[in-house]
Amino acid sequence: MATHNSTVSQGKHVGVSRRAILGAAALVSVPAGAAVAAAIGATAPDHELHALMQEWRLACRALDVASEAMDDAEDRVVSPEIPEALFATRRDRALFLGEGTRHHTGRMWHGGHVDSMREEREGSWCPAGPALRRERELEIVAAFDRWQTDLRAAEAIAGFTAAAEEMDRALQRCNDLMRHLIAHRALTPEDLLVKAEIACWIFGDRESLVEHAARCERDKRRDDYAVLISLARDAVLISGQTGLQNSPAVTPNVTP
Repeated sequence: MATHNSTVSQGKHVGVSRRAILGAAALVSVPAGAAVAAAIGATAPDHELHALMQEWRLACRALDVASEAMDDAEDRVVSPEIPEALFATRRDRALFLGEGTRHHTGRMWHGGHVDSMREEREGSWCPAGPALRRERELEIVAAFDRWQTDLRAAEAIAGFTAAAEEMDRALQRCNDLMRHLIAHRALTPEDLLVKAEIACWIFGDRESLVEHAARCERDKRRDDYAVLISLARDAVLISGQTGLQNSPAVTPNVTP
């Protein structure tokens, strides 16, 4: 499950989720599905599936609200200044600590390698001596931990911590319902059209799914993945769904 996460490795806040996916409630063309079902003499639509889908739509809207609340709280966070001890120095090269990684300010820093410095590494050697190297590593770790403590406090004051926890709960609820929907077998053509809504969720929106299927055709893919994408595309086009938007926080990876 995806969870909220501040980009602490860069010392700035970037919320994982921006907007949840669903807008309108009635996105599936029920009359069209019913007509197809009647034409082939199928049984009545699965009311349990349709109720589950409606519950999922409501969960998506709750996720949207939670995402907006977390973004608002994130904007209120006043991040503490990054300690100077976290930035790389010329002396660090002599201690074989490396140049660090590029911080978003343009400077090189050790914030991304703190975990590897927490435990003393056996056999590590440097011209200045292992004791000096270890002293510098402990300085970096201590500075990072103090900074993280101050950052967590700033997030709590701004309401970001509580908002992120609510976001996690909403995301878990949405993903749990989606797993149930995927496992729930459709019994009629109308049920299939309802489940086509999930395909739009996975690929972001109706147009993205259609384009992905077209890309498979252009690449002349003839594998099972291309067949499934083609079926999803056809179901979505029949259902006439529009207006879905992508949410990176909950969109599964569609690469086979």
